[in-house]
Amino acid sequence: MRKSILIVEWIRYALKSKNAFKIHSPFVYDFYNNCFKSKTTASSQEIIKSIRKELLNNHIKIFHNDLGAGSKTLSKNNLSISALAKSSLKNINEASFISRIIQFTNAKTVVELGTSFGTTALLINLENPETELFTIEGSQEIANVAKKIFDSKANKNLHLLKGNFDEIFPELMNKIKNADAFIFDGNHRYEATLRYFEIALKYSKNNSVFIFDDIRWSEEMLNAWKEIKANKNVTITLDFFTMGVIFISSGFSKQNFSLRK
Repeated sequence: MRKSILIVEWIRYALKSKNAFKIHSPFVYDFYNNCFKSKTTASSQEIIKSIRKELLNNHIKIFHNDLGAGSKTLSKNNLSISALAKSSLKNINEASFISRIIQFTNAKTVVELGTSFGTTALLINLENPETELFTIEGSQEIANVAKKIFDSKANKNLHLLKGNFDEIFPELMNKIKNADAFIFDGNHRYEATLRYFEIALKYSKNNSVFIFDDIRWSEEMLNAWKEIKANKNVTITLDFFTMGVIFISSGFSKQNFSLRK
């Protein structure tokens, strides 16, 4: 996204965003307090921090076949694991926040588009061991690195699928039939984001939660986010500037919130 547009977006967000004391929706207030104030267990955090450190210090080069919108900082395909990790890994607070959303919603089945090296998926798995998580990674060699991490640290409820989202995602949903939560953190193109959202919507449940990362990564992503917010099936939307969360629930009227982390 162009810097001037991003600045304008930040100003708009800053003027509209609220903290816990100004939230009048009981459900959103509960969400805010549980997902921000709850703590990820120390043991899980230490595991993720250790893996992040190893990845950031791994200078082995791998072939990176990016099937999405690409990286803003990386242009080559043959890159070190450390360079790719530096570009793609979420910080521990963001990963913990997503994990707590899964915990708050009591999601039993989760689908993630965009595994990267798997630190977010692994944290969800460690903190929600009974949740069945399917995570899809388009880059074969990155997925191979994630698989080694999962094999040593994850339990049997974490499933890694390798391949193009366009093929793997519909096949997976046709097989498992529905999911309680969807995490979108892969292809950052407008058309692809909306297409994957429509597929997920088809297989969602009442009260399903959708988590979109990098909603202001580009003008394309921002426009996709705006269309998703306006969708007639979407009831509650939560805008955290870099991340967007929506709920599909017949129990709520349409409500849009901009919240401060």
